[in-house]
Amino acid sequence: MAKKRPNQGKGTSGKGKQKSPSNGKTNVEQKHKQEEKIEEPQVIEETPAVVDFSGLSATQKKNLKRRLKKKNMDSNSQEGQGAGKQRKPLTKKEIEAMLPNDPMSKTRSEFLSKINSSLRGMLDLSVLPIEEVLSKKGEQERELNRLLSNISETLSKESSNLKKPPKHLSVNTICEQLRDFELASKDEEGYDEEFYQHLKELLVVASLYENYRNFQNQCNELRTRIERKLSINKELSQAAADSNKQKRLVNRVKGLKQDSSIDNDSVETKIFELPNNKGNLLDVLFGSSAKMAKNLEKKFGALVEKSTGNSVQITGLLKDIESCWESIRQLDFSSQETISLDPRVIKKLYSMTGNINLKSLQDELSIIINRMENSLTILGSPESTKAAVEIINKNSDISSNTVSISVSLIIAKALQFNFLPTVRSIEKETETSVRIQFGGKSREVSSLADISDSQHDSKILIFGKPDKCEVAKNKLSNLIKGLEVESIQADSKAVRKLFSPPGKYSSDDSNARISRSILDEFSKLRDSNKMGIVRIGSSVVLVGPASEIKKAKPNLLDLLERAQYTPLTKTIHRDQLRVLNHSRREKVEKEACVEISTHKRQEGRSVVIEVLGSEQAKAKAETLIDEVLTKEAHLETLELDSCTYDKLYGSQRSHLRKLTSNFPNVQVIQAEKKRNSISLLGSKEEVLKLKEKFLEFNRQTLESSSNETKEIIEIPSGKMGLIIGTKGSVLNEIRSKANCESINVPKNSSHVVLQGTEEQCTIARNLISEILSNSLSNSNTTTCSEQSGPHSNKISAPESLKFDEKCFPTLGGTISTF
Repeated sequence: MAKKRPNQGKGTSGKGKQKSPSNGKTNVEQKHKQEEKIEEPQVIEETPAVVDFSGLSATQKKNLKRRLKKKNMDSNSQEGQGAGKQRKPLTKKEIEAMLPNDPMSKTRSEFLSKINSSLRGMLDLSVLPIEEVLSKKGEQERELNRLLSNISETLSKESSNLKKPPKHLSVNTICEQLRDFELASKDEEGYDEEFYQHLKELLVVASLYENYRNFQNQCNELRTRIERKLSINKELSQAAADSNKQKRLVNRVKGLKQDSSIDNDSVETKIFELPNNKGNLLDVLFGSSAKMAKNLEKKFGALVEKSTGNSVQITGLLKDIESCWESIRQLDFSSQETISLDPRVIKKLYSMTGNINLKSLQDELSIIINRMENSLTILGSPESTKAAVEIINKNSDISSNTVSISVSLIIAKALQFNFLPTVRSIEKETETSVRIQFGGKSREVSSLADISDSQHDSKILIFGKPDKCEVAKNKLSNLIKGLEVESIQADSKAVRKLFSPPGKYSSDDSNARISRSILDEFSKLRDSNKMGIVRIGSSVVLVGPASEIKKAKPNLLDLLERAQYTPLTKTIHRDQLRVLNHSRREKVEKEACVEISTHKRQEGRSVVIEVLGSEQAKAKAETLIDEVLTKEAHLETLELDSCTYDKLYGSQRSHLRKLTSNFPNVQVIQAEKKRNSISLLGSKEEVLKLKEKFLEFNRQTLESSSNETKEIIEIPSGKMGLIIGTKGSVLNEIRSKANCESINVPKNSSHVVLQGTEEQCTIARNLISEILSNSLSNSNTTTCSEQSGPHSNKISAPESLKFDEKCFPTLGGTISTF
């Protein structure tokens, strides 16, 4: 019988004593104990250790075999349990390696990149001035709505042809099952080849659906960004509209007050409720073209506008708002009167001038007169309507009394356009109405010779009481007798320019244009109330007192002479205006005493400069302009080869900086990208020297390009950042080591373009391959270190494969779709 195993807790300390067996058993048992103390090896050996049974008794051999057998069984069971416990779930990289390629991945990546680039390229309206927000908002809103539409259409199109896996089934679960199949042998019990192939098909469906869901989530994030930007733009545009509305209100108030120095913060807006016991004031204020409201605006310098309900909104200075509202409160239109009159009398009452005119009567009495066919309706307070009825009845009899004065066409025009304030003062003094009527042949007059034929064709009509009409006639006759007429014969084109100046874009003929300063001086002279200037054909007639005519005649002759000036035109390139800018042109204007204007042509990149002045002044201005163009704004345009153009404006423009380093005063402008052309702007001498350098560089580039090769290197997904580096540091290092500047990464691409000699391309290719291989080795090392522990065990396949079909309820059926 075998003896009991000793207590291992006392074996190492030496405190417990063991009983030594006889017959040579000690060495064997000690050897067996040492084997038991040894820990299990990290890798389980497949072949058992060979034990020497020589020198042992039968009982010792039997006991030793029994122990070894039990140890082997325990070891095998621990190995199976350890393998089951230590099997880790698949890592992300392992799952990605098992997934099939998605044919839509590249298309989706390009679509998302395009949407992102469009969003990044949009202006942030919040940093723009408030006046520019509204101009940019509409265009940006259309672009954002287009992006939203593209996202919706793309998602709808992809989801229509996509199969949907069971809800509870994930890609990770399928990959775990496939991993077990791959580790097992096909000859093992429970291995189902048909089930294995079905798992692969199911993995394709699940992975495609999961990729679509990821793509859908990214699209939803983009949609959220777009909708947020639309909301922000809407708020900014509303704020800009409110600000512009306030600015317009402030500008209107300044116009009414005729004071541009008014502080914007001092302009306020207040809303007042109209009283209901004084008639319909809202219709009175804003009916019939809002005449009453406009009259109040002119009187108090405050804007009167309709608000919500039966209220009115007044904008202006605080004191003006209070005065205007006080005037509105005092309005009373509770009374209405109707007068029946003959239509011809009503027409005369409206056509008369002075206090008898019905329009002026409305303003004077604060009433409203509505004209019907045979009657007049008067709205106002009881007192004002009664006074208006009395005045109208009184003047309806007077309107039949008329006195006329026959005058020449020149006098009639002078009275109408230059002496009308004097005529109106006579009306008020005599309580009459004066109307100037031009003769029927007035439009046929084309020269001074025609005036005699229509001398008595024009009339001055006076309406009122007979005695007062005579007084007004005498005063007007005295005014006419004090007027002298003097004519000046001038060039017909100069007269037409002064009296009918062409608009800025009214004529293509540059000779028809006239200086703005000449027009301003003529308008000031013509608008004088002391003298009249009348155009008769190609002649200019001065009408007024002799002293005023004598004073104004030299100025008019000077204006007529200056109006005959024809502009000097000079065509230059639009880029030359960078040097010949507004300040330079003003300097030339002051030195040469001329006026300079610019007109851009619709076609091409040319600009026309027009110089107005005397011949001597124009010659001096032309000399000054030519001097500026030669010394500082000489322009040369070069068409380069596409390779040269790419070298100049690629790779941080190092070649361009080298070529222009010695010419700091020369501007290099990209003229037309389609034609690969550039423009050189500066002094003529330096521009010509730099032009030679560019042509030489172009020739060298063409020669070297014949020996150059172009190569495209595809970069794995997610590795492009390693090639570019922080702020392009790695890419610049590759360029410097390969001595090749033409190494570029196109935008939103997964490849690198090499262009250079074969040796340069080889060096660059090797450097890129080295970076990628180092990255791959580092990632593999990291993966191995993650998977291996302090006691890494060999992972073997399980003894039998058991699949729970409850996890795959659709394996025997049809996969559901959208």
